[in-house]
Amino acid sequence: MGLFVGFLIILFFHALSSLSCFIWAGWWSMYIYQWWFTPLLAVLPSSVIHCLSARCHPQASLS
Repeated sequence: MGLFVGFLIILFFHALSSLSCFIWAGWWSMYIYQWWFTPLLAVLPSSVIHCLSARCHPQASLS
């Protein structure tokens, strides 16, 4: 399901590339980063993930 949604999003941004290649390339590089980084999160201990998420999203740790 997630891969299918991701595929649709890729197609959407690929269509936008004809309008703005820079924006599409920036999003694509972020997609590749997340694609490689997400499996690492599955291996890391939950405490490390919590620390990283709190560091990336400070407002989330306040709630």
